[in-house]
Amino acid sequence: MLNRDYLLPGIAAGLLAVIFPMYWISVFGETLDGLGEALKLDLQSLNFSDLVFVLIGALEIYVYLSLRKALKDMFDVEGVRILLCVLAVLVLAFHATVLCDVYLAVAGDKASNDVVESISIIAMVVSAGSLGLYALVGLITAALLLTKRHGMSSLLTVFSILLLLMCILQLTVIFAYLNVFLFPAALLILMVFFIKKPEQIEVI
Repeated sequence: MLNRDYLLPGIAAGLLAVIFPMYWISVFGETLDGLGEALKLDLQSLNFSDLVFVLIGALEIYVYLSLRKALKDMFDVEGVRILLCVLAVLVLAFHATVLCDVYLAVAGDKASNDVVESISIIAMVVSAGSLGLYALVGLITAALLLTKRHGMSSLLTVFSILLLLMCILQLTVIFAYLNVFLFPAALLILMVFFIKKPEQIEVI
């Protein structure tokens, strides 16, 4: 049976699991030089992909805040709940770089090469900084959740393990691209967690 209290977060997680890999695979498909070059290339235009980028950010923030509420309903993990808010803020910072696209699109040819270069650098610094901090905060979040594994569902345990792996891969930079596949898997786990009736959740 469905848990109607968290049906919308479940749908959001499932939708994000589909959109996220499609978007990033298409972005990486435009360049083979890594995330930095992919983001730099994306800054040079304002199109439908930027709208998808914003949608991904909005869905991810909603999922984290919904998970925060769900954890409050289950057991006392105030530290984890605070860290989930921090993750949401970092996601907001990363996706807010779309404003650089908007500015460059509005400015058009009026923007000098120096201005364009400066905005690109700012966008890259914010992107890299938010992704690096996300990995560190996510690592701590996953570790704290795993310390509570005896009081939470097996689904959350699996999600925590996947989050831990994702953050480690993110910190390596070289293998960060694997998160294009791991993150959707984690989201699908969260989707099931959200929509499952509480009494159906196994406790290990």
